[in-house]
Amino acid sequence: MYIEKVSRSDRVAKQIKKEMTDILYGIKFSPKYSSVSINKADVSKDLKNVRIYYTSFADLMDGISRDQIAKELRQDLVILRKYL
Repeated sequence: MYIEKVSRSDRVAKQIKKEMTDILYGIKFSPKYSSVSINKADVSKDLKNVRIYYTSFADLMDGISRDQIAKELRQDLVILRKYL
């Protein structure tokens, strides 16, 4: 029987991706991010840094530009970190 070893940073990345999706789509945050999809979270080996990748379908759905979504995400970064 072969058991695949998964690193702790990979498990944390998977959990962060799930939590960030819940934050953006849940009642905790604004519906303006309904067109944002969280694709991936990369966590450093020492668990100190995280990079979250997302896709925005704003141009197709809400008439909001992708640049506007990126700007709002940067402005809300402190709040997102607090919820995370």
